[in-house]
Amino acid sequence: MSALVTASKLFWIWASMCGLLMVTGAILCLLLAKRHLQDVEHVSAIGRKARWKKYIYAAIYSPVHLDENALPEIEDTDRRVIMDLSLDIMRGMEGKDNIRVTELLTIWQMQPYIFKIVRTGAKGRRIRALTVLGYFMDTASMPVLLESLAAEDVYVRLAALRALAMRQAVQCLPQIVQSMTMAGAVNIPLLADTLRRFGEPIVPSLINIVHDEKSDVSIRAACIAALGSIGSLKSVDDLIAAMRDSDPVVIMQSLDALGKIGDARAIYNAILLMKHDHPGIRAKASHLLGILQQPAAIPSLSENMDDEKWIVRFHAARALYSIGERGIAILRAHAANNDRSGVIATQILAEMGG
Repeated sequence: MSALVTASKLFWIWASMCGLLMVTGAILCLLLAKRHLQDVEHVSAIGRKARWKKYIYAAIYSPVHLDENALPEIEDTDRRVIMDLSLDIMRGMEGKDNIRVTELLTIWQMQPYIFKIVRTGAKGRRIRALTVLGYFMDTASMPVLLESLAAEDVYVRLAALRALAMRQAVQCLPQIVQSMTMAGAVNIPLLADTLRRFGEPIVPSLINIVHDEKSDVSIRAACIAALGSIGSLKSVDDLIAAMRDSDPVVIMQSLDALGKIGDARAIYNAILLMKHDHPGIRAKASHLLGILQQPAAIPSLSENMDDEKWIVRFHAARALYSIGERGIAILRAHAANNDRSGVIATQILAEMGG
């Protein structure tokens, strides 16, 4: 009796193992089939991409006027590939070639697809779609870009901002500033970098914000930083006026901006700021005077060699060295002193090889 029980148990064990092997085999077959389909799709995608890349380049350089009759029809499954290819191509081109690509996308009626991606796509896809729209100069996509300024994701907002900057859409400055202040505190470098991308056309609008003392200090500071990066000589007088502002942040940003532009008209206001109560302002004023390299600044710089703050002494000494022989002579005279001005003068002379 016990032998029958044992045999029965062994049979069921064997049957169970056979069943597991069959299930495992079936799963393995499914995985292999899935992998094969993925490989086929990948090869097909590469082929489609290569084919559309040839079409796009041929259209860009074709002497024939582009219209529906001159181009192949596209299917919905091709739109993703075409959008990505167009963006990659436009990033490596400029001017008329990019206009040609946007004309091509317009003929293929790609805008509705791009709008849909901007509104409902994944984060990375939305950013790419917004970047594509930056190359267009149509009016239909402007509301889509402006909508994206209110996106929850900061990188999506940033992509929309850069797209507007590519279009030099200066009229959207109020929405841009509002977008950059959505999170509360203003990121001055980020806003300044966005604003400077608009270039010269945005200068008058930025100057108006700089003069508006009711505006947020950080926004004014970002506008000043953007003016410095743009480098417009039209803004020099306004930046010099901002050096006389009551807020230290505005003053320091103005000094930095004028340092980037390098206009000697700022020298006398910079000399006055050498006696400011704020050590950061004294240091930046010294740095600006070193950039301007005007001998008229030597007496004030020499006086600040004995400033209580090391950072002020350091920038005063560097500025004196930058001015040339007369400034270096003053440094050597300070180096003979047994005080803090002598220490920093000796350090700078050794560092600069003077």
